[in-house]
Amino acid sequence: MIEQTLNETAVDESPIESVKDTSEILEKLQNIDVSDVKTYILKKPITVGGKTYCQFKVDFDSIKSSQLRTISRRPGLISQDAPFYELSKTYQELVVSLATNTPVQVISELYSADWTALTVMAQVFLLGSASEALSQ
Repeated sequence: MIEQTLNETAVDESPIESVKDTSEILEKLQNIDVSDVKTYILKKPITVGGKTYCQFKVDFDSIKSSQLRTISRRPGLISQDAPFYELSKTYQELVVSLATNTPVQVISELYSADWTALTVMAQVFLLGSASEALSQ
């Protein structure tokens, strides 16, 4: 009976295909050179504190290791869902704040498409740095 219910509610795409698609997306993301991204234009501008944001200058290479260590000390960054800083969306948000020289309160107010794109860029930067170092 449970099997029948699952079959009736199954979507057209099998879970295996979804995983395959996700791995393809992740592979493409790993090939992004985030140091090439200099300006990110928001899909949906926001206004915070009377200031409207339409785009951000993005410079991940300007972030110093001391800044990363400072933000890594914030409580609650590591959880069961994100056992490493690099996987924590909160940490990625802080990294985006550093890369754009924008208060984290502004980054946290972004609409989801922009917030996701920028935090994924931060994750690629953080994890890409590690994978580049290992491959050398």
